[in-house]
Amino acid sequence: MRRTSWTWRGGWAHETPCVNLRLTGNCADDAIVLELPMPGIGGIQVLEGIRAASPNATTPVIVVSVLSGPDTKNRCIAGGANAYVVKPVERKSLAATLKAQTGAGNKPKSTRT
Repeated sequence: MRRTSWTWRGGWAHETPCVNLRLTGNCADDAIVLELPMPGIGGIQVLEGIRAASPNATTPVIVVSVLSGPDTKNRCIAGGANAYVVKPVERKSLAATLKAQTGAGNKPKSTRT
């Protein structure tokens, strides 16, 4: 089984193998969609790693999970998640959450000179 996460960069979602999730280095994403639970490593552990020391320490993290209990949601928010979405997720709802967290709807359009 291949473990993946999705990162949001430049208005597009990119699939990133978990083993290559950028917890260190110099590249930051616009947003990270993190699933709970994941095989092999817990999503909350990944979230804590992102927040502890990474170029994505301030990147919005949206947790998506089948776990709907308030304890899990509160633990994720306390661990640094910006939003918590319970599955099943509608594409438009997730896109709206990503736009809200990244301010994508508020960014001025670039102009060419």
